[in-house]
Amino acid sequence: MSGLQVTVDGKVFDVRTGDPDTPYDFEQVLASALAKHRALRVADRISQVEYRTDPAIEAVVVNAVRVNQLRSELITRSMALDIDHLVRGRRTTPGAVRAWLNRNRTAHRLFSVNESESNKVLVPGFLLDEAFDPRPEWQPVIEQLDRAGEKGWGMLAWAMLPSTWLDDRAPVDVINDDPQAVLTAATRRANAAEQT
Repeated sequence: MSGLQVTVDGKVFDVRTGDPDTPYDFEQVLASALAKHRALRVADRISQVEYRTDPAIEAVVVNAVRVNQLRSELITRSMALDIDHLVRGRRTTPGAVRAWLNRNRTAHRLFSVNESESNKVLVPGFLLDEAFDPRPEWQPVIEQLDRAGEKGWGMLAWAMLPSTWLDDRAPVDVINDDPQAVLTAATRRANAAEQT
């Protein structure tokens, strides 16, 4: 399962990363939680009754901060490229880059993330070679992550964060020296997802 989990009062709350392909819309849940939080504070002021925040709302707000921090860090560390960078790097037009990106995502050669603040599509730079072509060693890995149900942000987090299947090293740091180990870890991830 992609996303972050927090336990509050013995209950586990899951805050997914907001991938548009998932039915759980992170931004919508956050907006709803913040609206409830504000309503409770207003009610507290009106009634002069002691106010206590709902643990579920606190969990969502805390996780919103964590998710945004993680996303910012992942974008920076992955050297993410937007469409304008890809146009310059590939020396082509925005329309051609979008078509190229769609073809490569469909073929599991690339994945992208949507940066919500700027509304930009970003491609992790580590997926590309010096000529701005997809690095072939990532294709079977992305295919396995897709089989596991991972999309954009989930794939980026998987590639950038340490994995116990890789001796607590991040796949992005291992793939150059041992692409088979990264593929094996991705396959194990997919197999584990299928068993749940």
